Amino acid sequence: MIKVYFDRDAQGRIVAFETKGHALYAEPGRDIVCAAVSALLQNVVVGLKQYLGLEIDHQKNKGWMRVSIRGFKGKEKEAAALLETMALSLRAIAGEERYQGYVKVYGSDERGEFI
Repeated sequence: MIKVYFDRDAQGRIVAFETKGHALYAEPGRDIVCAAVSALLQNVVVGLKQYLGLEIDHQKNKGWMRVSIRGFKGKEKEAAALLETMALSLRAIAGEERYQGYVKVYGSDERGEFI
């Protein structure tokens, strides 16, 4: 299962996210759930770094990735649009009946239950 955790600041903004695991929906190279999640995660990294020019900490290894935003540089609304759209899209995948059990989305306040 892919688990995605979001960390929010006191204003409710997503300031970091971490993903762990593999979907195991299908064999590697044919796993559409893994591909969808990976595309969403990489898309937001490109948007934050290249489109908005934000400085982020981006670490990844096989089956794991963590992204932390160092500062918003006055682009809080634009960053929120990217990050919240990613979160909504991940929740939509996790909520699809045929994909339940392959992706789970968690909040930083509990790192345990879907929010």
